[in-house]
Amino acid sequence: SKWEEIGVSSTNLERVGEIRKELGAEKIILGVDRLDYTKGIKERLLAYEHFLEKYPDYHGRVCMFQIAVPSRTRVEEYRILRREIDEAVGRISGRFSSRGWAPVRYLYKTLPVEELVNYYSAADVAMVTPLRDGMNLVAEEYVACRTREDGCLILSEFAGASEILSDAIVVNPYNIDEISESLHNALSMGEAAKRLRMQQLRKAAREND
Repeated sequence: SKWEEIGVSSTNLERVGEIRKELGAEKIILGVDRLDYTKGIKERLLAYEHFLEKYPDYHGRVCMFQIAVPSRTRVEEYRILRREIDEAVGRISGRFSSRGWAPVRYLYKTLPVEELVNYYSAADVAMVTPLRDGMNLVAEEYVACRTREDGCLILSEFAGASEILSDAIVVNPYNIDEISESLHNALSMGEAAKRLRMQQLRKAAREND
């Protein structure tokens, strides 16, 4: 696929290492979405907050990196959504941050494809949890970039891609407890199980390019 080719040609291993060092965590959780109510960003952050409450063993070890691509910046409800996400990120940081560890990072920006590929390659888990969506190409892009056949995909049952990428950890994006548990499952999954899932995901993505 085009994204697989980009993943092979554009992944800068030095930059991937820099990203992991910048985020300062053993495990990196990635969200990439257009800033939109349908993408479930706020619900995802609530689920991550619940995860940190329930699994304190992961404090200092995980970082959620959420990229929100600006959208409809002049529409009032989108400005409100941005403020709500800013508040959620601030609350999680305030509750859980410790010296040398930021539990969440948030970037409100459009990134070039080459840099996005590096983030896909750096992330141990991708969370694609829209409340409703078409295909959602982020899920396929992440899978296509996992050329080492590692990583884990958490995917909303309401994303069209869930029909194709059935080996993802499929969740109800409205269910905060379920998303939180799915994150714990993804982070604690054995290497062999992750590899088998990713091999099947990549096969499905290639067959449905």
